[in-house]
Amino acid sequence: MDYTTIRTNYDLRLATRGQLKGVWRKMALAEFLVCLIFFPIYLLSYLSVPDMTDPYAGITMSSILAEIVIVPLSCLLAGPVAVGLAGFYLRRIRGEEIYIGNVFDGFKRFWDSFLLVLLQSVFVILWSMLLIVPGLIKSYSYFMVFYIMRDNPGMRPIDAITKSRQMMDGSKWRLFMLHLSFIGWGLLCLLPALIGGLIITFFIVGATAGGGLAGGLAVLLFASLLIVVSFVCFLFLTPYVSLATANFYENMKTRFEKQVAESASSENSGGEKLATDTAGENQ
Repeated sequence: MDYTTIRTNYDLRLATRGQLKGVWRKMALAEFLVCLIFFPIYLLSYLSVPDMTDPYAGITMSSILAEIVIVPLSCLLAGPVAVGLAGFYLRRIRGEEIYIGNVFDGFKRFWDSFLLVLLQSVFVILWSMLLIVPGLIKSYSYFMVFYIMRDNPGMRPIDAITKSRQMMDGSKWRLFMLHLSFIGWGLLCLLPALIGGLIITFFIVGATAGGGLAGGLAVLLFASLLIVVSFVCFLFLTPYVSLATANFYENMKTRFEKQVAESASSENSGGEKLATDTAGENQ
């Protein structure tokens, strides 16, 4: 795919579908591995939430301690995993062999990756304090940071954020529309889980109202199966979206480097012309 010119979102999705052939299951497995890494955090977060149906439930010391553990642990893992995933998808679009172990490549630069996600989160939160929209806009300004960090091992986290902001200048809306184009697939993946959740809700309400538990196990198993189907669908959708985003980055990176080179060449030409004119006047 030619990345030297601005590609339409249709072109990016088309290229992505071709790049998924033969590796889609491997990518879904890599995403499943990421889910396993973060599952203890999700579970701890769920257990720390007070029971809202209990009027006497409140914030307990255990929930406070859980949050103290959850936030730093999430930041410690999120950065390296995000950098690893960025490299995982970039390897595919660049024609390199991919391995599930590439997901852990970000841990080779653990502290830089950690500082990167920490700075990114702080900046987005600060902008979100103004309004939700500025926070969303800035989140897209910093969207390329993990790809940049992967491509530039010696770059400081703050410099990666600055470069992402420069690369995304004028392109944030296009990336947002690229992500929005997957909403139909997302809703389709979510549908089985919604149906399963409704079945479980109606079952619990009926059992509570005295309807009994006749056939309850079969109903719960069927609803659980629907939720699992939804989860699996998202495992396959995520590589599609992530690989399309990696293609977007490659397009922006190539264009950005070309513009920088042209700007430098123009400045050099201007400097040489000025030197020539000055020399002519001196003669």
